[in-house]
Amino acid sequence: MAVSAIDQAARVLRGRELQFRAVVITALCSYGAQLIAVWLHWALWAIALATIVPWIPIFTMKILWSSKHYGFMALYLVFMILQAGHVGEHVVQMLQFIFIYNPAHSCYGSSWYGICKDAHGVFGELDRETVHFIWDGLILVACVALRFHFRHVKNIWLTLAVVAALVHQIEHIELFGIFLFDNNFYNHGGYFLGIHVLNGYGAQNGILGHNGLVGSLTGLNGPLNFILPSRINIHFIYNSLVLIPMVLAFRQQVRFIYDEWLAKALPQLSEEQLVSATAQSENVKFAAGQIVFRQGDPSDKFYIITKGQVDVLRIDKKTGQVTQLARLAEGQ
Repeated sequence: MAVSAIDQAARVLRGRELQFRAVVITALCSYGAQLIAVWLHWALWAIALATIVPWIPIFTMKILWSSKHYGFMALYLVFMILQAGHVGEHVVQMLQFIFIYNPAHSCYGSSWYGICKDAHGVFGELDRETVHFIWDGLILVACVALRFHFRHVKNIWLTLAVVAALVHQIEHIELFGIFLFDNNFYNHGGYFLGIHVLNGYGAQNGILGHNGLVGSLTGLNGPLNFILPSRINIHFIYNSLVLIPMVLAFRQQVRFIYDEWLAKALPQLSEEQLVSATAQSENVKFAAGQIVFRQGDPSDKFYIITKGQVDVLRIDKKTGQVTQLARLAEGQ
């Protein structure tokens, strides 16, 4: 049976079904927190945080449920969402770069070599170098963990994601290092590893940015420096080059996922059979005391208990007496 990657991805994304009331209450709390934050004139990052925080419990519940059924793929989903959020941060920065006009802060609209001291994204306003150093470091660790976990799988996209994340983090190690230990060079330029960088603009463009270390080493008027972009542009490109292979690797890997409860209950099935069976399965929930099925019902399905217990009862048709034959638990 052919299994659609889209259907499999939707299965991991969907996770546990949530009560409509819980979603509505969470949405109202999120919107209310956002309105209060705006009314109090909080910073952009604080408004965003106030909007996101109420959704964390629901998101955590769904991920925990998915990890119970689909194992490491649930963590992969979290890593991918984190990187998508990071790309979103840079999308906001690019929009600020395009639309903010403030000559006092070098904001004249977007250009390949341009800068804008007001374009920091959302959470980048907290501390430009520290936030991106930590975030990109976590993404690199996540990519390495994914590649290691799926080390026996031929998935070139996972390898490319690690390479892109590593190159990106090397940039941030250099930027965070000079920001922390050589702030004069960070703000004004000068000599670094024997390379003369013209000014702070070049220093903050990092290694592969315009007028940065590589551009200064090969000549400011050279052809290589001519094609190197400014920091805002290059880090948007970096993050996109990390996210794209992560998504493509997930698309490839998700074709082979199967519900781990099926594997425990039916260990004799092959991986291909487990994938096929998972694609045909669905999650159902029964209230306490609800009858799952009766003797004599059509035998067109079977159930695997993933939470709770089920009593197997026999009712004497003559006396109506109920006898408990067994109590089934998780995994049965």
